[in-house]
Amino acid sequence: MKAITTLVLSLLSLAYLTAQPPAPSTPAPQKPPVFKEKGAVESKPKRAYTVAEWDTRFHDFGEVRRGERVIHDFVVRNDGDLPLLFSDAKASCGCTVPELPKVPVLPGEETVIQVAFDTKNKQGEVHQSVVVYNNTKNRRSILRIRAVVVE
Repeated sequence: MKAITTLVLSLLSLAYLTAQPPAPSTPAPQKPPVFKEKGAVESKPKRAYTVAEWDTRFHDFGEVRRGERVIHDFVVRNDGDLPLLFSDAKASCGCTVPELPKVPVLPGEETVIQVAFDTKNKQGEVHQSVVVYNNTKNRRSILRIRAVVVE
């Protein structure tokens, strides 16, 4: 019986070793070589962001009477190569309302982000901020306002 088992195992091993190997897998296609002209400079890939240059990111309204609504226009210029896009703006309080432009700001052009501040229910020195989300490297810009609300 041992001889038969050994013979069967030997035949199975021999069949396994002499079996035809699987067809080789096709290699991934190779990219053709890129030849550069002598003196050619490789261009860098374009970045996916632009540059926003603000005239100022802070405005002081000074003294304002309680119940008054004051507005300031923050001016921003697109100093990048791509259109400047504003996706959202979030104020630190419901008393501060930003208004974003609806259209992209083309390179070299300016636009205005209007920030309105309602002094109702406010008293004394007040600081507020607005986070403006855009396609700059930092992905956001922070605008700040200050007012002293008096009776």
